[in-house]
Amino acid sequence: MRTALIKALKLAFEEKLKERIESATRVALPAGPPGSLAWLVGQDQRATAYVILVVSPRDDRFTVEVAWSLKKRLPDHTGKVPGEDQDEVELRFRLSRLWQPTGFEVWYDLQHEEDYPNSGPYSPSAPEQPCLDRIPAKVMRSLDALEAHGMPYLKRTVRLPI
Repeated sequence: MRTALIKALKLAFEEKLKERIESATRVALPAGPPGSLAWLVGQDQRATAYVILVVSPRDDRFTVEVAWSLKKRLPDHTGKVPGEDQDEVELRFRLSRLWQPTGFEVWYDLQHEEDYPNSGPYSPSAPEQPCLDRIPAKVMRSLDALEAHGMPYLKRTVRLPI
């Protein structure tokens, strides 16, 4: 993603995330593409829960991951999906895997109104202003999905007061 878009996206995402989850606290992201960020969104004596903004290094798209850990750390993305291994002590995965366990993952595409995989091709010469203009709507769409799917999953899985 282009630098100007990353800066605007990170600011908008964090602002709107904190409006929905006041306790969200930014934490270090041990693994992920440059420009990606993570927030601790819940914790107690036995578990932690996280939201991760993942910025594509190749095009003007982003996605959201959720994670939890009984080891009280932000786990690496393993490619596993919820329910695959009942003995998990931590898991990090793309949010869209909660409603679409197989096939294409959802990426919020700033160059197009539709999101990947339904969006158009990437163009490195696409004007930045239309992409910047799409950020608020794309952030809201991603956080609506987090609220509808991710937060209920985290509450059920690690039983945190989020």
